[in-house]
Amino acid sequence: MYNLLAMSRYFGIWSSIGEIEQDYETTYTAAAAWVRRGEIPKAYDPVTIEVVRARGFETCRDDLDRWHLNLKRQRLRLRGSDASVQIGQGLPLPVRKIEAQSEAAE
Repeated sequence: MYNLLAMSRYFGIWSSIGEIEQDYETTYTAAAAWVRRGEIPKAYDPVTIEVVRARGFETCRDDLDRWHLNLKRQRLRLRGSDASVQIGQGLPLPVRKIEAQSEAAE
């Protein structure tokens, strides 16, 4: 959903969600949610460093901090844009035809 190029690089080291589940010793549901959000929670950074290295890649705490910061900025930009306007905040709600007719009769 909010994947940035740098984040997809990390998720690209696994061929399936099941591999993420095994590497992090978590549930499939949690691993799938991380992929969908495009972020492994910051609390898992120490594990991420170990997992990435075990898979033959390099990363460090600074790289992961930038990863989380970029995602946070992306989400804030999206929240500030019209794309994230919540229901009831400046957008007219659709009215059912029956409700419109009864309001017109009143």
